[in-house]
Amino acid sequence: MAARLLKQNNRPVRSKGSVPERRTVPDGKASMSTDTEVYFSDFLQEAAAFDRQLPQLLERFQGEYVAVYQGEVIDHSKSWDELAEKVHQRVPNRFVLLERVVPKSGNVVHMESVGT
Repeated sequence: MAARLLKQNNRPVRSKGSVPERRTVPDGKASMSTDTEVYFSDFLQEAAAFDRQLPQLLERFQGEYVAVYQGEVIDHSKSWDELAEKVHQRVPNRFVLLERVVPKSGNVVHMESVGT
């Protein structure tokens, strides 16, 4: 399960969907579509990096969770909550893919859409 780190009471919490931050576009208006596009683009890049590295990850981290940021594994843990906390401290307010390292059983991605 891919998840974005969110904060609740200043602690990261698990979310199956995205809650993108609003960004200001050149015309000065906040754009949800821009946020969604950026979030989805980041997700695709990190998921592709995870998939490319999966054979090596299985050798080193099978059954653990890994954090993928900018195409690299930046941390790992047997606990999702522990990994989320460490990653939040290291790269706050950025999309980081947290994924469990298990052999692939198919090409299914579960994502919730962002409401308008």
